[in-house]
Amino acid sequence: MAAAPPPLPEGQNLYRPPLETLAGPPGSLIWFDEGTPIGGARAWRTLGRTTNRNGSARWLTARVFRPAGEAPEGGYPVAVWMHGTAGLADKCAPSRTAAPVPGVSNLLQAGFVVVAPDGAGLGVPGPAAYLVGDSQGHAVLDAARGATQVPGADAAARVALWGYSSGGQAVLFAAAQADEYAPELTVLGTAAVAPVSDVARFAGRATAFPVSFGFGFMTFSAWARVYGADPSTIFTEEALAERPVLETMCGDRIATHFALTPVDRIRAADPETTPPWPALLAANEAGTAPTTGPVLLVQGSDDPIIDPASTDELAERLCGLDTTVELRPVAGAGHEVVLPVTPEIVAWLADRSLGVPPASTCSS
Repeated sequence: MAAAPPPLPEGQNLYRPPLETLAGPPGSLIWFDEGTPIGGARAWRTLGRTTNRNGSARWLTARVFRPAGEAPEGGYPVAVWMHGTAGLADKCAPSRTAAPVPGVSNLLQAGFVVVAPDGAGLGVPGPAAYLVGDSQGHAVLDAARGATQVPGADAAARVALWGYSSGGQAVLFAAAQADEYAPELTVLGTAAVAPVSDVARFAGRATAFPVSFGFGFMTFSAWARVYGADPSTIFTEEALAERPVLETMCGDRIATHFALTPVDRIRAADPETTPPWPALLAANEAGTAPTTGPVLLVQGSDDPIIDPASTDELAERLCGLDTTVELRPVAGAGHEVVLPVTPEIVAWLADRSLGVPPASTCSS
């Protein structure tokens, strides 16, 4: 058994670790920092290791919450919550901003250790891998691995995954990667709410409209750093001059930053047809490989950010891969559907941990 990781050393910054701390297997913890209990639940911030899409070592930060009381035999199952679009700047990492984790109290009451990782590359040195499916999936699985090493957390290797919006893409990739990348984990099921599954439809088409251009700007600016692609093939000089806002603003402000700018002043070409972007868009489409465990998809019918048709098509792809899928449309709901459906998501995850057979809306 590996030695327990040490607490955050005095004088060290959890988010700016020395380079030598990267040495170690993915999923292993480097440091942990225990904070003030939340309603009787213990809480930590952690620094661990993950890998990017090429297998290179990267840091990963997360928050971990443990239910109050004595742990069950074998430990608590783990619920991983993966957040939606936070931005590309390190200061926007949810563990830094103490962003709320939907349903954390419900999950703790249901007997889960809750793990809330920051997105791959977010909060720590290295480019934020926004909507880079392979890297984000690794981060989800390595966060679950790391939770099992937090002293006193009593976390087991039985894992339920829950992601929202861009985090939905992350957990879907994680569920597809789990058998090969983290075979020691048992994935109980994956819930994806308003997921970014068709990145071309989400980010590619976003660049055609000022009101949504910010989402495409975040995506392709992140990919320019991760993949080494040239953003000047699709963005004008005026748009490229705005790249500093990616280091000063978080996702909610960037999303609306270009809303009043005529699109012909910021968009030079269509990323859906301009190489190398179509190949990158295809590589980051979710639901193209079988997942480990069942999948729950929840989608608002009036979502202005995620086209409901893309979630319908995701369900069809996964059903065609023999995944057990339940698609739950929510009539009249927009993109913030995650908040009202939180209790039913927690109930679905709890059923998976109890071994209740999942429902399926697949036609065969």
